[in-house]
Amino acid sequence: MCHGPDHGSSHGIVYSTSCVFRFRSQGESEAARGLYTHGTPPAFDGHWQWTDSSGQLQPHASLFSNKYSAANPFLPMLDNAYRNFATDARKATCLECHAPDNQAEMDHLVLLQTPMHASGEIDRVITEVRNGEMPRDDVGLRKEIDPELRAGILRTAEEFRRTLAEADQWEAKRRATEYGSHLTLQP
Repeated sequence: MCHGPDHGSSHGIVYSTSCVFRFRSQGESEAARGLYTHGTPPAFDGHWQWTDSSGQLQPHASLFSNKYSAANPFLPMLDNAYRNFATDARKATCLECHAPDNQAEMDHLVLLQTPMHASGEIDRVITEVRNGEMPRDDVGLRKEIDPELRAGILRTAEEFRRTLAEADQWEAKRRATEYGSHLTLQP
């Protein structure tokens, strides 16, 4: 509920200088809070992905199958390209810092743990690895790694990016065909 000396209405719009919000956890008593109860989430077991009771890898939102059509011919290549990149990232210990538990206590945490996380950050990864901005040591200073390892990360990251672009282009063409030619394709 919003209140204030300036509240008024013009064409159905209410203007106000203050709002009061009441959250369920601020109810006067447990009874006043309604049917919701406090729950304790399960302890984290160290696994960022798991298989559910029906045998499906979870969380589904983190997988390429959540974004791309099962008919996309680039899906197997995309999965393989991600796995190759992730393997090289693990060899370089990237995933020690770039993980949801944020052990490095980064202000801006870039996740690479899942396919969709990595796909959204691959351009940044390539730029920072190429420019020597990553990896960093435990106090945040640039850390040198074996040049062959750096080259491997860049090679697999660039292949991952190329395959992402191919999969995206295939999806755009499919949508244009399916929904009509009014959609424009981005290169």
